[in-house]
Amino acid sequence: MIILGLNITHFGKLENKNVSLRPGMNIITGGNDSGKSTIAAFIRAMIYGLSEDDDAYGRYYPYDFKGNYGGRMKILSGGAMYTVERSFLRDDGYLTVTGADGTPVEDPEAWIRSAASEVSLSDYDASGFMSQAAVLRDMDRYSLSEEKEAEAIRETSVRNCLKKAKNRLLVEKAALENDLSGARMDARMESIDGEIEEAEEGLRRLREEYPVTEKELFDEKASYDADTELVQALNDERLSTLKNDMLAKKEELLKYIDLCEKEKKMTNIPGIILFVLAFLGGIGGCFFMSAMKVQNIFDFSEKNAIITTVIFGVSILLLILAVVLTVVHSVRLKKAKEHVAKEKELRDSMRESEEEYQDYVNHQEEQEEKLENKDLRERRIRTLSDRLRDMSRRLSMKQETIDRLKAEKDELAADAEKRAETEKSIRAIELAVAGFESLGAVEEALETDALSDAATRYLGGIDSRRDDSITVKEGVITLHTGGNDVPLSELSMSTSGEVILSVRLALFDEKDPGKTLPLVLDDVFTAFDTERMNSAMSVLRSIGRQAVVLSCQSREKETTANN
Repeated sequence: MIILGLNITHFGKLENKNVSLRPGMNIITGGNDSGKSTIAAFIRAMIYGLSEDDDAYGRYYPYDFKGNYGGRMKILSGGAMYTVERSFLRDDGYLTVTGADGTPVEDPEAWIRSAASEVSLSDYDASGFMSQAAVLRDMDRYSLSEEKEAEAIRETSVRNCLKKAKNRLLVEKAALENDLSGARMDARMESIDGEIEEAEEGLRRLREEYPVTEKELFDEKASYDADTELVQALNDERLSTLKNDMLAKKEELLKYIDLCEKEKKMTNIPGIILFVLAFLGGIGGCFFMSAMKVQNIFDFSEKNAIITTVIFGVSILLLILAVVLTVVHSVRLKKAKEHVAKEKELRDSMRESEEEYQDYVNHQEEQEEKLENKDLRERRIRTLSDRLRDMSRRLSMKQETIDRLKAEKDELAADAEKRAETEKSIRAIELAVAGFESLGAVEEALETDALSDAATRYLGGIDSRRDDSITVKEGVITLHTGGNDVPLSELSMSTSGEVILSVRLALFDEKDPGKTLPLVLDDVFTAFDTERMNSAMSVLRSIGRQAVVLSCQSREKETTANN
């Protein structure tokens, strides 16, 4: 892991601060209270995060703003560029890791642990992350004072007790986490809300569908019952009655038509001709007799008088006959008109009977066709009834599910206080375990001969004038010089600083053999003279890992420039 740049949004006193870094040695100088330690703490927080239990959380919290508490860090890992972005806020904190093409890493926590070679925060604080305050703490921690010498006899048994206490705490933590997993589960709360919402939506849809299906079943039953009732009302007797009525009207119409034909024959052309002849004969006879009488064409003897009388009488009879025929003809014409009207009435009546008969036949066929689908319609009614019963059952089940989920949600809400206390206990245990691990991490590592040898080699590089060796045993660091073992408490400040730096560099190599994490040194050369400082800087340039040196002096930068 090589850090190429920092973008500090808000962290401590720094706001919108950009810092460019490179592989190898990096030196950042500035006066006191200029933000150097803040930059060092930001690097540590970007790699390992920052919890509320960490003292640095409150120390670097920017209380004078409202925005993001965090920033971004650009790194080179595995030959690829990545951007790490963190927010340390209590409720809205997050961690994202994106590649150069903007593709996010699926599990950023696991990825950054792998990029840091799985080195723990306690190991990093005890080795690769070093400040002036850390040097002072190490000098006190690893010095063999009178009190420590007096306690050395008890230390082994105390360490064993602490290990046992740590193990008991881990067992208690596991038990609490088991209780917590069954009592808390925020994800379960969210799941319950989703399930309740889904069940209520299903219940709403069922309540909307139920009356629609109920009405559909009611309409289908009513239609089926009406059709059945109507078909039952239709019978052959009614059909026969309509047919007989139609035939009777047809027979009556035929008889009346025959009668009309006879009437027409009486008023046809022969009757008219007879009327014309009688009329003309009567008029002619009268005219003849009148003419003869006036002109005295004939002598009215007795013989002629008889003839004349006969002719006159015939003429009178013909006139009377013409008048009678005229009256008879008028009467027959009137009857003929009445017969035509009657015939039309009979024809209309017969047509209505035929239409009524045909409509009845058609309607009967339709109803019979409906009855042919009786099984199908009965199956549909049964299907609708079954669907309605199923919907009623589902309504009841949905309501029971909603009631059960709400009861479960109420139980989880009631456990909120218990969950808070459990989480508090777990945090306390985690802090205690972290304290044990932080105390024991370096001490266990310091007890190896390999660590002592590596620290001695680093010391020779920092101060070539020395032919001394470092011994680390049971949490105590001593310097073998001039044939004597000298504890840290009896060494000068500058020599103690050299020894502490050497031990930390050796321990860092042991914890991070792949040299993936950056070495961060914050004002650790304050007590070094220029020569020792130059030698230390040369060693740092040769360790094969990225180093970030922060100093309130400019001589470190000048030394690097000269080299």
